[in-house]
Amino acid sequence: MLIYNYDSTTKEYIGYSNAELDPEETKQQGRNVYLIPANATTIEPPKAREHEIIVYENGWQRVADYRGEYIVNSDMKPYVYDKTGDLPEGYIYITPEQAETIQQDDLYYIIQNNELVINPDYEEQKQARERERVSHLKCTKRVFVLMLEQLGLDYFEKIEPMINANRQARLEWNLCVELERSNPLLDSIGSELGITSEQLDNLFKYANGEITQEEFRGE
Repeated sequence: MLIYNYDSTTKEYIGYSNAELDPEETKQQGRNVYLIPANATTIEPPKAREHEIIVYENGWQRVADYRGEYIVNSDMKPYVYDKTGDLPEGYIYITPEQAETIQQDDLYYIIQNNELVINPDYEEQKQARERERVSHLKCTKRVFVLMLEQLGLDYFEKIEPMINANRQARLEWNLCVELERSNPLLDSIGSELGITSEQLDNLFKYANGEITQEEFRGE
């Protein structure tokens, strides 16, 4: 006789085996009586479907099983799940490939109707994030001036006179040690000197080693 065994702790089905005859009961009852050990039953379990296990709790039950699989919620921080049962509220199962994509770029996907879909606003949000990142890049005033010199703008002839002509600009310039790209003074300087916002962005990227000198100069 086949018996179906389950784990003593998790009650998870672990396989089947052949039950042994109980010699005394078989002799007394005049029929085959089998020994059924603990954590076993003669009831055949159903087949487990994908992401399921079969457990014995007053009969066989299907239980969700995402152990070892990646899950994620709207925060887009995937992690490997380590429990049985239904997923936590708001979480969905994702493939390892999707998890890798999210870890490299958390804007690429969104969760919509409990499914992972490509973010329709991806490009717009990616550009906004990049603008925000660049706005916090910093460099010293010395580096800033030397970068402008590379663009053909003489500090003493063009930059210093322009700054000194405006009291607020002079205060900003004289009182700071380093410049952050988000400083509105820089866009004012750029506007006066005919430097585009993109060129200012590239100045800070170059100063922080993110692009080459040729890219900074637009060559």
